[in-house]
Amino acid sequence: MTVYRDSKEEVVLVCKVKAFAYAMLEYAAPYRDTGSNRALETAFSMASTCIDNGCLDLSQRIIETAAVRLDKLEKSECDIECSKLQQYTTEYYMIRVYLAWLQGRLDIAEHLFSQIPVSDDGRGQGRVMDICYKIGNCALSRKQYDVSVKWLGRALRACELIGHMDQLPVLSIKDKELRILHTSVRAGLRLDTKDPNGFLAKALDGLKIHYGGMFPVQVIQLELLGKEELDESIFSQVLQSTIASPEFKDSHLTM
Repeated sequence: MTVYRDSKEEVVLVCKVKAFAYAMLEYAAPYRDTGSNRALETAFSMASTCIDNGCLDLSQRIIETAAVRLDKLEKSECDIECSKLQQYTTEYYMIRVYLAWLQGRLDIAEHLFSQIPVSDDGRGQGRVMDICYKIGNCALSRKQYDVSVKWLGRALRACELIGHMDQLPVLSIKDKELRILHTSVRAGLRLDTKDPNGFLAKALDGLKIHYGGMFPVQVIQLELLGKEELDESIFSQVLQSTIASPEFKDSHLTM
């Protein structure tokens, strides 16, 4: 008899199979040297995959095992670079932040975020940027605009730090920066309260300066103009630029 599963069931099943494979790896991996590092990296990757596919309980179990391994790594006398340990610590806390936020444990998410070490490592800040963006974007979809602005602001700060490091590919950062800035403007436009820190203005300036010719930026400028006292000449100019914009990609449709 053929058993049909919907796509969600298949995803959950795949996550469970991968989690089982990880459990065997975790059992066999040593608590020192490169074997321990690989086990930690696998745990972080697996926990993130489970979160992205809605398997929060599985992710919780995986990150708990990673916590034990990370603690032993911190206390051991093995020769591990300080930057590598800092990267692992940052990644561990950011996954826990994301997990706690999705579980509705907002106070715990804030506390965990405060524990993240100040990092001068591009990969560590990259993780901060990615997860803060995910939380901010998720909050925006839930119409939690104040929350969205807070987390997107954190993503922007991490993005700015990475920009000064020159450790990650420029194109990769630019693509992420565009998404963060665009989402930040969308969230800022929907704030009911006044914007005391100039968050919206800063994000909008960033879009105009670095990505002003792109289609999604032109569209959001039209939306902003529609909320202000209408200047027909400016609106017409932006509209014509939007129509003539050569920078259009399929990915822009998801912004």
